[in-house]
Amino acid sequence: MLQTKLQHAKNGDDQRSKMLLNLGNLTKETISKWGLSLTLPFPHFEPAKLTTSQH
Repeated sequence: MLQTKLQHAKNGDDQRSKMLLNLGNLTKETISKWGLSLTLPFPHFEPAKLTTSQH
């Protein structure tokens, strides 16, 4: 019983990290496609991270 509950929690975490990964990839693609390094509507992104991903 306890084992299955732990397994479910782990699966939930996997799903969440996969979603975050996909979100990050989408954002990277959008940036490289449109070159929105300065006009990004996400102020929580650091410009340093964005510029390094374009090399």
